[in-house]
Order: sequence, then C-alpha cells, then structure tokens
Amino acid sequence: MADTLCRISFSEGGFLDGISQGVSVVTGNAPQQSSAVLFAREWSINDDTMNLCDTACVTISNIDGENAGSIKLGQSAHIELSDADVAHGAWCKAFTGIVTDLQTASEASGGSTIVVTMSDVGWFLTQCCAKPLVNIKGKKMIDLLRLLIDPSWPIKKILSDNNVNRRIKHGRTVIVQNAKAILTQVLPYIQVEPGQKPADMILLYAARDGVLVNAGADGSLILFRPDYSQQVLYSAVHTKIASGTD
Repeated sequence: MADTLCRISFSEGGFLDGISQGVSVVTGNAPQQSSAVLFAREWSINDDTMNLCDTACVTISNIDGENAGSIKLGQSAHIELSDADVAHGAWCKAFTGIVTDLQTASEASGGSTIVVTMSDVGWFLTQCCAKPLVNIKGKKMIDLLRLLIDPSWPIKKILSDNNVNRRIKHGRTVIVQNAKAILTQVLPYIQVEPGQKPADMILLYAARDGVLVNAGADGSLILFRPDYSQQVLYSAVHTKIASGTD
C-alpha cells in the first residue's frame, strides 16, 4: 500500500505574505513546489471537528545547523496531501495556518532536528485578545464575527456550512449552497470584557444554538451543525482475535 504523500509550502515572509513562495517541505517523491526544498522525516496533522484550533507538525533534519533559520515563526503554512485511495491520488488541500513553534532537538546518533509546529487560523481566535465591546445589542452572528476578527488575521472567509471544507479535503469540486441562517440570527446582549479571547464569545453563542465552530482547510472560519443524514464515507470493522492455547 502506497504511503500518503505530504508537501508543505511556507511563505517567504509572515502570514500577511502568503503569496510569495519560500521553503517547501516534502515527503517521498512529492513534486517540489519551490527551489528551496527540504525533506520531512516525520509529519502529522491533528484534525478534530470539536477543536476550534488544530495543529500540524513536521520534523526536518538539521545536521550541523544546515537548515537553521530556513523556517521562521509567523510564516504562513499550506499543507497538501496525496493518497492513491482519495480522489485518485490528486493533491488535496488539508491545512492552512501559520508557524507557531520551532524546537531544535538532538539525537543519540549525533544529528539534530528541527520540529516545526503549525496552527490553523483558529489560533488567532484562541490566543489573541478581543477588542472590548460595550453594550452591543441586536447584532447578528456575522456582525459579531466581523467585530471580533481583526482584518490583519489570515481568515479568508466565513462559512455557515461544512460541505465546502469537506469536499476540499476529499478532492471534490462540487459546492453545496451554504445555509445562511446560522450567521443571520440575532444575538442577545453582548459584552466582551478586557482580556477575553474572540473564541470565548464565538463558542459561547455558537453552543447556545447547537453550532460547531472550526477552521477549514483553506483558512476559512466555519460555523455549522452536524449533518447526520449525509452519505457515510468510511466504515470501521472490528473483529475478535481468537485466543490461542499453550
């Protein structure tokens, strides 16, 4: 069985400079996306629908400091995956975020590595402080989001349906019309205190309406209700192993 291929592209500058191409990190024979290419020793993505902020991690070699400074904090990161069993091996966008941590480690063999941790755009909502708001009434959810999200943050768009994100990850091109009701509902009295995070308010009002909040693979913010009527994509089979006798 062929392994899932991964390629990660980092911007030349910070998260506001997501267009210019900097370093790429790839696995196996993944096509190179830039002239500066590093090879991943390990990689992982945490993708939990219940988490507003998910993370990804990649480990690269750093023998004699050869790759020191190649990747910097604050750089934007875009991850694509390719698997023969998904969309016939087409490259599918899996993660959009920024570099939030860099750790250098030494190995018993004498070499060293750099562990790069990336967080999706939900990081800005969970880690940055919201602008205090006083006595706001009669606002819709979309109005609250626009007030809480700083224009400089790389949150591409706000969606009220997870269908688009699911199809991006599965390599599908069909787009389903978004359900606008979630974003247009009028909220009760809103008060944001100094030091509160945007996530504190967003998750509070979303939970009251039975809505989940997540960051999409393309850098969008998604508010949605689970669709239990959709077609099942995967199944898990558990079989009992017969115990042997001595």
